[in-house]
Amino acid sequence: MKLYKIFFFNFIVLPFLNVSQSLNFNIKNAHLTPFNGNYYLAGIEDNINYCKIKVYKFKFPNKLIDSIEIKVDGQSNDYFQTASDTVHDFLNIYFQKKKSDKTSIIRLNKGFKITATIQNIDIQKVNNLLNFENEKNYFNHAYYAIKKSNDTSNAQFFLDKYILIDTLKNFEYKLAWQFPFERSNIEWAHIILLNKLYVFLFVKINNGLKKGEWILKIKTDSGTLIKGIKINNTPNQFTYCYGNCIFDSINQKLLVTGQMLPTKNFNIQANLNTLNTLSLSSQYIVEIDSSNEITNRAIFTFPIIQNKNNVSACFLHPNYLSLSTTNNILKIVYDSYFTIKNPLLYAYYNTLCVNFDLTQFSTDKKYTVQQTQFFTKLHEDQIKNKSVYENFINIESNNNLEKFCFLKEQSPIKLASVNLTDSTYLLLKHSNKDNSTINLSKILVDANKINEINILSFNQSELINLVISSNFAIIALNVNSFDTKLKIINWIKN
Repeated sequence: MKLYKIFFFNFIVLPFLNVSQSLNFNIKNAHLTPFNGNYYLAGIEDNINYCKIKVYKFKFPNKLIDSIEIKVDGQSNDYFQTASDTVHDFLNIYFQKKKSDKTSIIRLNKGFKITATIQNIDIQKVNNLLNFENEKNYFNHAYYAIKKSNDTSNAQFFLDKYILIDTLKNFEYKLAWQFPFERSNIEWAHIILLNKLYVFLFVKINNGLKKGEWILKIKTDSGTLIKGIKINNTPNQFTYCYGNCIFDSINQKLLVTGQMLPTKNFNIQANLNTLNTLSLSSQYIVEIDSSNEITNRAIFTFPIIQNKNNVSACFLHPNYLSLSTTNNILKIVYDSYFTIKNPLLYAYYNTLCVNFDLTQFSTDKKYTVQQTQFFTKLHEDQIKNKSVYENFINIESNNNLEKFCFLKEQSPIKLASVNLTDSTYLLLKHSNKDNSTINLSKILVDANKINEINILSFNQSELINLVISSNFAIIALNVNSFDTKLKIINWIKN
């Protein structure tokens, strides 16, 4: 495959977006990617005897800042759909011919400058280390992976750190260090936070004197364990599910939160799961300071209301955290998930925002969040619609429920939520298999009422992908065999 001269274009300022706007581009096989606070559209434009890979850079919501094009041989029909990622803080754009087992990469930095063009790489060798990992844990030019080996005695876990060898080539790595976990009763381990100095891990020990959930803090430069902190002090009564965490870089403290599952309702060894019968959802917050000690611990509960359709929002996942260091207020946005009869099927149901004053928490008290109402007439009507059931997540076994908590995107329905002073906005995506359409809708929740407003409908075959910000939805659509349309919507105002 030949690559030719690179062309740069000056930016264009588009009209200010009030509610919605459509932009058309004469490119095929397109892909949309958010990166470094902007979003990028890549695709292939046909010419008479050749085609071009084109990349457009946008500032939210609709300002076209710059574009790049690279001449390649063939026509767009000769190529698969373009793909892109942002591994190691580069915008990596992949394009491959249909009759080839090799792909090529255009790599751009945060300044929208091409740093490398890498041609004809075997598909199996593209980011080969990353492809074998379910969790992508990289920071700058380092990559971290948890490995597991089994022998006749017990399972052995390792944390490996790899260093990127060359940013101008296909990503290949060399091992920097390996940290071996203790060889006893570890069920699983997950990386929950990376920064320049530390790796934080959430580890579950399923038996013995150390039974319970732990946080491990490891140095990134040497792989040395600083300390292991046990956060579950009642492992025979509760399983601590990981929910989310946030690191206060000013005070060097880590906050971890998640749901507490009572062992009388959830026990993997006994294959027991009756969470949908609970009347309360228990959550924990643990604060670990710079000396690696637990300085604050709080347990609080949400009352669960079971409605007439036998629906129980029994699982709460804190998908967003923010911490105000001036007044020590922790904001948590929870997504609730419900089940109907089958405890292995979960679906997004509602979103709840709660502010916690950490200065008021005490380790010897339990707190109940009052007036929590997850269920509304609107949602009850939606549950009766069979299309809702198509959006259930099947965790397949009780053993996978805790792993479900580590997924970055649990819900196929909810795309975004915004919590204002007196109202909450939800952006939802509903798929209707009966007529092959996708509907984007906004739910407005205020003190008096809940309204659902349809924003946009389109055929499932037209959708390329979406980029969502706190105010704007950018939808890339295939409108015909030649054009790509960007539909830009201010979904708060729409």
